[in-house]
Amino acid sequence: MSETQTDINLQDLAQIKRILEVVSNRGAIHANEMSTVGSIYNKIHNVLKKIEDGENESKDAHLTP
Repeated sequence: MSETQTDINLQDLAQIKRILEVVSNRGAIHANEMSTVGSIYNKIHNVLKKIEDGENESKDAHLTP
C-alpha cells in the first residue's frame, strides 16, 4: 500500500484560499453552503495574514539599526 501525504503547508493553504475565491466568483457555492465556506475561507485568510504579518515584523526588526 502507498502512503498518503497528510501534511498541509502554507502553499496548500494559499491554494485552498484561491480555489474558494474562484468557485465563489463562479457561483459554484449554493446559498445554504455560503456560511460554512465563508467561515473556512476566513480562518485560512486569518492564518495566512498572521504568518505574513509576523514575517514582515521579522524583516522590519532586521532592518532596524
